[in-house]
Formats: sequence, structure tokens, C-alpha cells
Amino acid sequence: MDPVDEDGIDVLGIVTNEVRTHELSTAKVAVQPSLGGESFGLVLAEAFACATPAVASDIRGYAAVATPESTVLVPPGEPGPRAPDAAAPAAAQKGTPPDDTPHG
Repeated sequence: MDPVDEDGIDVLGIVTNEVRTHELSTAKVAVQPSLGGESFGLVLAEAFACATPAVASDIRGYAAVATPESTVLVPPGEPGPRAPDAAAPAAAQKGTPPDDTPHG
């Protein structure tokens, strides 16, 4: 069983590519609270490939791939909105199709 914190956020740690893709595909939002060191923002591109919006630090690599429709950027290392609060607008855009809706 995956550890879950008090806000209901799954803490997965290191996972295989297959597990990562599955988790991103079913997630309402990806949260990337990096302080720096992301030269391209590959983790955001992976989330977007799974049609998952993101809340991410406003650092060069993430800002380069972020769009207003897909990402909420927040200042790195500064106290601010809690991830679930910041994620709400982005997660609302994803929506979840009913089980009987064809997935294309």
C-alpha cells in the first residue's frame, strides 16, 4: 500500500516508467515543487503527454514548457498556497470522463 499523507496525497517515491505513466494518466494534477536544476522541464512534458495539468515551481526549465492552460507556476522555496489549493483550477480543467465514455 502506498503511503498517503494527511491531505490524501499519494507519496510514491521512485517508480518504473510504466507506473509513472499510469499514475500521471489517472492523476488530477502533477505537483513539481523543485527549487532549480530543471534545464528543460521533462517531468512537466511527461505530465502533459498524459493530459495531466501541473502545479510547478516558477523556474526556468518549467516556465519554458508551461502554458496558462496546463500549469500553475508558483515561486520556488517561498511559502504560498498549499499544493491542493493551487492545484484546484488546473485539476478542474482535466475532468474525468464517465466509465462508459469512449477514451480516444
